[in-house]
Amino acid sequence: MLRMGGEKDKLNDWKKLIAYRRGMEVNRWHTRQPIFEETVGNHTANVALLVHYLTDGEASRELLYAALIHDIGEFYTGDLPAPVKHDSPELATRVHELDYQYLDQQNIEAPMLAETEKNLLRAADIVDLLFVSRLELQVGNDDFYEVFWRGVSYIAMVQLPAKAQARVNKIVEALSKGVKHGPT
Repeated sequence: MLRMGGEKDKLNDWKKLIAYRRGMEVNRWHTRQPIFEETVGNHTANVALLVHYLTDGEASRELLYAALIHDIGEFYTGDLPAPVKHDSPELATRVHELDYQYLDQQNIEAPMLAETEKNLLRAADIVDLLFVSRLELQVGNDDFYEVFWRGVSYIAMVQLPAKAQARVNKIVEALSKGVKHGPT
């Protein structure tokens, strides 16, 4: 949250605003050859909207804020590909710690989320990956078959409230129609 106060508060707020903007400018998909460029800012807006959708407009303020800042630390650490995170939990944990360290240095306080909220954020993050991958596949970018199906397997592991789960299932079903398991 931004505060209005003394000179120190104004400097901290300025530092925070700069960090928000810089974090949003990070390019995603550096290990792939996407046709459509995507920044953390594009992704973040989509994730926040998906959180809103999955919660039927009842997401907590903290959850929506978490959606907005969830990848800002990538300005410092870069966009670590999901397979690396899954193959090396120790590395993923360390990068996550560095992301939070960066946020702390920028005076950005990450909200504390309940486990259900963390899962909703994770689901929205993965659903956005599915949308991006599906769009890339629709325009002939075969490099995203593996990404798409890996995302489908990741989303199956996220435990969600029944209503959110039903919505995710419908999205996955709709996006999966006609997608083969690899290039033809």
